[in-house]
Amino acid sequence: MGCCLPTGLGASPYHGLVTFSDISAEVHRLYQNGRFADALAVALDNRDRFPSEDATFTFWEACLLSMNGSPDAALAVLRGGLERGLWWSESTLADSDLDAVRPVDSWEQLLTESATRAQAAATTRPKPRIRAANAHEPKGIVVALHGGQANPAVAADDWEAAVPGDWRVITPVGTVPAMPNRWSWPLGADEAVEAVMGQLPELDRIRPTVMCGFSQGGRVALCSAAGALRPHGLILIDPAVRAQGLPPIPDVPTVVHVGDQDWAIEGVEALAQVMTERGTPLRVERVAGFG
Repeated sequence: MGCCLPTGLGASPYHGLVTFSDISAEVHRLYQNGRFADALAVALDNRDRFPSEDATFTFWEACLLSMNGSPDAALAVLRGGLERGLWWSESTLADSDLDAVRPVDSWEQLLTESATRAQAAATTRPKPRIRAANAHEPKGIVVALHGGQANPAVAADDWEAAVPGDWRVITPVGTVPAMPNRWSWPLGADEAVEAVMGQLPELDRIRPTVMCGFSQGGRVALCSAAGALRPHGLILIDPAVRAQGLPPIPDVPTVVHVGDQDWAIEGVEALAQVMTERGTPLRVERVAGFG
């Protein structure tokens, strides 16, 4: 949930949101409650504080205007973003929140122009980040996979802060450009696994390797663990799995951390059932009230 300071600090109660993560959490909380105008107010009140997130704020604004019954305004917002040099991948603009915008004139033109920029951006993908252990003999290796539409640098910061310094941390980068500075993983399991494996150096198999993944990265972690990587353990945060069409399930000790209001909760329960029946060591941590 967003961390708020006293509302007297500004005309809007949302000026007290501290970080971009706070703002994101608040926007999504209001969105999930159908309070699209309020979510839009949060985005508009805070966007100037985070100029590097212009593409994300613009996308939120367009989605929220569309859901609130203003498709023409939503398209104008996206076109304004293009004029500022922004772009969004075809899969990002396929979001159902924008369904009302698709019949509007010039939507196809926007889609084509944005897709062309996304394709060009694929050549600028950053390299995976590797944090060396602070010990001569590292205790192990963590391979951390970010979620869809993620900023890889922020994801790496999060995992490196959580993992003890005597472990090595490798944070690969998704190969699908989603919008400026944000990346996703291929939808196909084989392609996603190949994308991960192609970024990993030779791993020290004597040391334990733990693969971690958030959301889309959690699904890719499952597929990778069932394939060539074969880690010693899995940590999955809100993995993007569906009960119908589960990914390959590895026989690897696993911890799953999931909000009980997450859209994928049924998929997590189905995953847990398969692992339990198989006898795979598993712990599922369900967080009440979280999506």
